[in-house]
Amino acid sequence: MKILHIWDQAGVSCIMAKYQRKLGHEVQVIKPEQNDQYGFLTYYNETHTDFGGTYFDDFAVELAYRFDIIHCHSVHEIATTIKTLYPNKKVFIHYHGSDLRTNPVNEYANNLVDGVFYATKDLAKYLPKRATYIPTIVDTELFYPKGIGSGSFIRIPGLMCKYKDTPDFYRRFDTFIDNRVVLGQQMTELSKMAYECLALGLKVIDWKNDTHAILGKEHWPEEVVKLLDKYYGISP
Repeated sequence: MKILHIWDQAGVSCIMAKYQRKLGHEVQVIKPEQNDQYGFLTYYNETHTDFGGTYFDDFAVELAYRFDIIHCHSVHEIATTIKTLYPNKKVFIHYHGSDLRTNPVNEYANNLVDGVFYATKDLAKYLPKRATYIPTIVDTELFYPKGIGSGSFIRIPGLMCKYKDTPDFYRRFDTFIDNRVVLGQQMTELSKMAYECLALGLKVIDWKNDTHAILGKEHWPEEVVKLLDKYYGISP
């Protein structure tokens, strides 16, 4: 199948594309270079554009014509346009967090497209019942157990660390404290950063002070892309 990922959140679409290619799919990820500050698309050698805004929107819509499946990450307006113009294309919207918590829910788009995905279970309350939970994917070829240091660390807002350098940074410690408050709301689900730390062999302490030590199989990239094939309607 030919799969187009439009936009990226925290490298998720790039990792999906990497492992979807291992299943034999032809996959492309697109996002403006100006919006890839952490270098996710650079690391995975995906497609940057040197333009954003409505120029990017138009480019994405035109490019979508060449693909069978269009997987839109957060950009529900683009998904709506594509499904309207190309009703026979399979179009999916994937929500990742702040795209739902900080914006009005686009019920029209969510009902129009072929499927709606969400990245953490607390997002289900914003979405129609047909929406599907897709566990956070971790690139276990980049984040894998190796020698780690000691001590704990927390997420530091504004800390600029390129994606390719994050495994070595995390390995300086043995524990990550994943206790976040976003827009005054306590986050009760583990973050992608927490899952990456688990893949490296670090312990993670969540908001309830519970300790996690193992990356669940549902977050392995091979499992996530098989799940996507199922919901895309691709037969094994």
